[in-house]
Amino acid sequence: MKQVEKALAGIGVSVRESNIFIALLQLQRANISALGRKTGVPRTTLYTALEKFLMKGIAQKVRVGNHTEWEAVSPEELYRVAKHNLQDLKESLPELEKLYGFVSDEVKPAEILIYKSKEGLKKAYETILNLKRFDRVYTIEGNKSVSAKFKQLDSYSVDWQEAFKKKGIILEGIISEQSLNIVKKAPQEVLQSHIDRKVIITVLPSEVMDFDADIMIFKNTAVITVVERNLSFIIHNREIANTLKHLFVALQSVGRRVDMNAYLKNLSSKQ
Repeated sequence: MKQVEKALAGIGVSVRESNIFIALLQLQRANISALGRKTGVPRTTLYTALEKFLMKGIAQKVRVGNHTEWEAVSPEELYRVAKHNLQDLKESLPELEKLYGFVSDEVKPAEILIYKSKEGLKKAYETILNLKRFDRVYTIEGNKSVSAKFKQLDSYSVDWQEAFKKKGIILEGIISEQSLNIVKKAPQEVLQSHIDRKVIITVLPSEVMDFDADIMIFKNTAVITVVERNLSFIIHNREIANTLKHLFVALQSVGRRVDMNAYLKNLSSKQ
């Protein structure tokens, strides 16, 4: 734990504050009362620390039903926030991962988390990286989603794709002809990050995909993002995930398959 405290100190988090952050990381998400019980720290001190974490981009507010809770960023995102001036944090990642919970097969009570920030968007996409090798995720990308991700998430999108490849997760995706054309204009770095992923891509006419959202379904979870508005929803509900999966299969059956890796390699060789 000393290594974690040292790493957090490198981004201006005191020892007492690091104990609060570690507790929040272990809980993953909590209100002030739960965090107070976990840490034994007074509410006023917790609020001060949490607001500091929010400003540093290592925690965020989440709307859950009719109340607000606090959530720590994932260990990988914490590293990305600090990597430009903190080398010690990388060494602490294994210890942080032991504290951080992962998506399980267990059915959770119906729960909808709503994020309205760029950090919230990243949190939504991070949930996919918690899957295991050869787990499958189904995605439906609206016309504006691809260009919005290039613009809004810039280098994070490249980092995410590289992490996705390393995890060995299988992606079955549905995109539009318009999105396929947008990819043609992508920089070399972006194309390389997308090559050699385990993907099965189906393309539909652009008019069918004329919406702005990204829809992702895996296990008993559905994630919906509107990148252009920094808006994301994480829905833990078996019925909703199953319904969207059936919608995915229906759309997939009427589209045309594209060997995306071959397509991207061809584009990359022409640049």
